[in-house]
Amino acid sequence: MVIGICDDEQIFTDLLSDKIRSYMEAKGTFGYEIIIFMDREDLLENIAELDILFLDIEMGETDSGIQIKNQLASWGTDIRIVFVTSHCEMTEAAFGRNVYAFLQKKDIENRLVSVLDDVLRDFDTGQLELEDANGISRHIRPSQIRYIEVFNKYTQVCLKDNKLTFRLPLKEWWELLPSGRFGWASRYCIVNFGFLRGSVLKWNLTVDGKRIDVPKGRKRAFKEAYQQYMRER
Repeated sequence: MVIGICDDEQIFTDLLSDKIRSYMEAKGTFGYEIIIFMDREDLLENIAELDILFLDIEMGETDSGIQIKNQLASWGTDIRIVFVTSHCEMTEAAFGRNVYAFLQKKDIENRLVSVLDDVLRDFDTGQLELEDANGISRHIRPSQIRYIEVFNKYTQVCLKDNKLTFRLPLKEWWELLPSGRFGWASRYCIVNFGFLRGSVLKWNLTVDGKRIDVPKGRKRAFKEAYQQYMRER
């Protein structure tokens, strides 16, 4: 789980990140990461990494948080947004897809725990629950999958920090994954467009440094699917 905080006030980002860590420690929750963003450009460049986003409505720029929310909605992301604000009168304009809660900065002491309870409960319901090759139950969010590839007689799911092996064939993975966000690069590999780097014109594609080779027979369909994904971003 990756939690983003986007606010141009470092005092607040430090306070919020400390309180989130305290909450996670009290719940006995591990395996999470908190990333701080001070501006929208940095946030949007790394948005594919995030599961939950605490987003300031203003950030020193009129309605910038609302603009980011609208952009994420147009991309069709499943990121969960918690708006943080000092201005109650702006909350009406901030409603919309992906917005799960509003948190007033002055009320963070009283409201943060209940907000995190609600968001994380919903976060858990959006995961795939599957048994890996060793029969161990795994919870995986499709948005955090970098790519899936054939591995000996199995398939291997590559996440940010680890790889998990399953008996599920690529065809069944394809049916489980959300449409429009993944591309079938070859008979051996499915990739998440959000983590793809390079150009479909030069075919110098990589995901986390791994070269993605698309055979000639698949290039047209893969290119069209990727360009459609980019148009919707």
